[in-house]
Amino acid sequence: MNTIQQAEKEDLIPILKLQVEAFTQVAKLMGVCELPPLKQTIEELQKEHE
Repeated sequence: MNTIQQAEKEDLIPILKLQVEAFTQVAKLMGVCELPPLKQTIEELQKEHE
């Protein structure tokens, strides 16, 4: 059985990369160029994590 754990600081870059990869596909399917998750920076993600 898997458990959900809070992300650690070292997890943030892989999370951001996965987010961009996933939302790039969503944007393509929707026919749009920009979605907020595609514009998020590592600094913004770190601030959310605090």
